[in-house]
Amino acid sequence: MNLRKMNFGKKFVGRMALLVALVGVGLGAASLQQARPAAAFDDGSGREWRQLYETTYLRWDAVATVCPQDGVTACTGAVGGKDLTGWVWATADQVGALMAPYGTGFGGGVGFLDVMRWTGYQSTTYSYAEWTYGWTSSKDADGYPIGGGASYGYWPPAGGVGLGPVASTTEVNQYRGVFLWRDASADWTPPIITPTITGTLGNNGWYRSNVGLTWSVVDAEPAIVSQTGCEPATVNADTAGVSFTCQAASQKASASATVTIKRDATAPSMTCATPAPVFQLGQQLALVSANVTDAMSGPAATTVS
Repeated sequence: MNLRKMNFGKKFVGRMALLVALVGVGLGAASLQQARPAAAFDDGSGREWRQLYETTYLRWDAVATVCPQDGVTACTGAVGGKDLTGWVWATADQVGALMAPYGTGFGGGVGFLDVMRWTGYQSTTYSYAEWTYGWTSSKDADGYPIGGGASYGYWPPAGGVGLGPVASTTEVNQYRGVFLWRDASADWTPPIITPTITGTLGNNGWYRSNVGLTWSVVDAEPAIVSQTGCEPATVNADTAGVSFTCQAASQKASASATVTIKRDATAPSMTCATPAPVFQLGQQLALVSANVTDAMSGPAATTVS
């Protein structure tokens, strides 16, 4: 493939400064966020690609702990709080094939960034630049991980797409995500999980009776293959909060839902003030005060009269 190589190594900050200089963007520029795709996109060759901005700040070696590097086997697990399960970590050849239709130079950068949203941009009144970068699962002959990316800017027009080595597997970068794809023909919609709670609801989310919980788990296609914690449950004792989580998975996606139930069916305690007040027989507007306590949900008022 005739892709222009771009250097994505450890001199990243310097390269970004060079890009800024090429397109005449000042560091004090005002931001102008461009509208870009926020969802995975279908490349027309059977693969759906995850947006790079969703997986920035991840190290190559950390991704390698949950994602095989063969470009075939799906990842299993999360890295840095980002779930990669079900996605395949793309090889350099696969990313090169993804980029090839867009060509090179300024037009290639514009075309690729029209489907893969930027991970960084800068703007002034007279100039603009944006870029996106990502890890591939491949390494070069020297053992360096290979990254891919695209950029464009103006004025004057400059940019391109390409692949190149990165100097470290431990780099954490706000502009670099992970190239991930999955089967575009599969239904990746997760199951729909809906809880139903029955009981006498009082104030502030507290129930004043026994509480029943059931779950509805629905996925029209494909079928549900596993459910965990989705059994009916009953809360028949006072509690400041007990949580229930239902997890369900289909062949291609998973989902979970959590509810927290608070129950206080015990009446509050009331204690009259001492010594007991003395009133005249027939006295009008005579009041007796009492203190109110409730160990669980707390009283609506601490004193009554």
